Amino acid sequence: MRNLYIFFVVFTLLISCAEEDPNLVNPPPPYQSIRIRLLNGFSGNENIAWGFAGKPLSNAVGYLSLSTPIMPPPYDSITVDFFQNNKLVFSSPRKIRLVRETRYLIIAGKSFKDGNDIDTFMVLSTTYGLPKKLGKSYFKFVNLIRDSNIKVSLIEGCPNGKPLVSNVPYFSFPFLQTIPYGNHTFSLIVNNGSQQILSNIYTLNFLEDNEYTLFVAQKRDGNYALYLYDDYDTTLTNLIELIPIPERNAFLRVANFSSEAIAVKRLPNQELAGNIEPFSITKYLNFVTCESYLPDSIEVGSSSERLVFGYSYEVLKKYTLLVFDSTLGSKKLIMVPPLKIDKPTDGKAVVRVVNAFDTSFSITLSLGTRPANNSLGYTSGEVLAANLKSGKISDPVAISSGYLPLTLFSSTEPAFLINSSYTNVEPNRAYLIVVTKSVNGNFELSIIEDNQEDTKIVSIDKGYFAQFVNAFSDNPNLIFSISSILPNVKLGYKETFATVLPTNINQISVGGKTFSLQIDLNNVGLFIAAGKNNLDLFDISIPSMGKERSSYRRRFFNASPDIENVGIFNDSARKNVVVSELRYGNSSKIETVRLERKFSLVFFNNNNNKIVSQFNDIFLSFGKNYTLVFTGTESKGFSLIVVQEY
Repeated sequence: MRNLYIFFVVFTLLISCAEEDPNLVNPPPPYQSIRIRLLNGFSGNENIAWGFAGKPLSNAVGYLSLSTPIMPPPYDSITVDFFQNNKLVFSSPRKIRLVRETRYLIIAGKSFKDGNDIDTFMVLSTTYGLPKKLGKSYFKFVNLIRDSNIKVSLIEGCPNGKPLVSNVPYFSFPFLQTIPYGNHTFSLIVNNGSQQILSNIYTLNFLEDNEYTLFVAQKRDGNYALYLYDDYDTTLTNLIELIPIPERNAFLRVANFSSEAIAVKRLPNQELAGNIEPFSITKYLNFVTCESYLPDSIEVGSSSERLVFGYSYEVLKKYTLLVFDSTLGSKKLIMVPPLKIDKPTDGKAVVRVVNAFDTSFSITLSLGTRPANNSLGYTSGEVLAANLKSGKISDPVAISSGYLPLTLFSSTEPAFLINSSYTNVEPNRAYLIVVTKSVNGNFELSIIEDNQEDTKIVSIDKGYFAQFVNAFSDNPNLIFSISSILPNVKLGYKETFATVLPTNINQISVGGKTFSLQIDLNNVGLFIAAGKNNLDLFDISIPSMGKERSSYRRRFFNASPDIENVGIFNDSARKNVVVSELRYGNSSKIETVRLERKFSLVFFNNNNNKIVSQFNDIFLSFGKNYTLVFTGTESKGFSLIVVQEY
């Protein structure tokens, strides 16, 4: 039997070995994963081939043409030889070290030395180990214009934009450049020593994680051209001469949040829009840009003032100019640039936030609890903008489409709830949420979709901020359902969720039982699910307890059906009374505490004067408001849920 077992094990191992991947057992040599191409950057009349050890390996190609990719000889380093008509015309004095899984581009060229033959080259390679899925693309830039007086720059957008590479001389290239993937506009600037010349403007679509080479060269007809080479593309059509953009227009719409009509013109004399009514949005207005190395100047005029500001635009891109009244006197202008995102949105909505409220503190705009396709049925804690200062624009955030319960807080410690609103967003659309001051001086939110034109600005509806607490110990996974905005929230025992409700919501289902809701925007909502066997939902919503940094405010709620009348003390001797009597389903009066320290709470059953539970080392912070919910049963134990109110 033992011999039979050994035979079975050996037989199994032999089968397993037979099925192993040969590439793992005997990995291919490194050179088999390498590909090399030749780019002819020598403007002579003869075609050029690349080779090694005196033997041509590639096909011969003409000026500004690519050879087919080839696998190198089985060596870890090679020399570079160039051939014309199968005749060796250049052999490099140094070797190139080859690295597995790398793509090489050999560029043949001519230095400024005397003679008419090829006498130099450069080798560009892909970069091993670049990070993936970060929303980035990578490129190298090479100047192949053989003129010692000429240097070339690549500028993002118009000539007055941000330089990506500057003053690159012939046969040189800067370090690998990193750029967000997607569509980009570039200006090619040629510096001939005495002046800078805008050669052309191009638009490119960079794919995520791809690595490219851009090079500028002088064609046979004497004109300069920009070429794109995909470092990993092995096709013969890989090398692309980019077509310059024939039109140099940018697009601008104006959203007038101010209290008077305005007019907008591009200086010196191009009127873009006149008599833009208060709280209205224009259509996208097109104007010619990229005409100067200086920013374009835009004038915003009203009956009371004229404001001029400069801005660098990109051709074919859309911009939004926001105009506001300001407590500082002159109107406030905020230019919203085109949307640029680092990652694919995959059917989501993209949101940016603009803080146009004149405040000394920053703001945070976040989302309350909303539906999600997960085991709990909800998501929470999504932040659209954090610590956003006045006059600033947040980075774009991609979120799931649908209902947005918006909560606006001060970015202070402690944070104060400033505004609760709600709206909806659609998939594959981009939005601006603008925080402004209303006529009565309060915070107000508006939403503008990126394609929205020629319409009125409408404020987002105010909503009801409400928190829900599961203090029902009989059901550790209680289901809350609030119409379609939160159809299936699974809330564990002693857990809470907060959201913003539309004012027309009048009922809620908890644990399959329907309860009516009374919404009063003067209150801050707090609902406690409690009971034993039979579920109760208690509405203990009240107006805000206020804000005071030198104290905190608290109240207590009895959610324990087993203790019909509870007494709360700071000690077991019942000397320091906190709340003498608190019946099930009731809350205590609000208490202001001006001593910030740890404390204990002892809960007595007033019906028999026995201690039912004690909680130690409780700490509540100044400047905040709390409701302390006593819950549980004698059989399952008692708990204290601390709920922060706003």
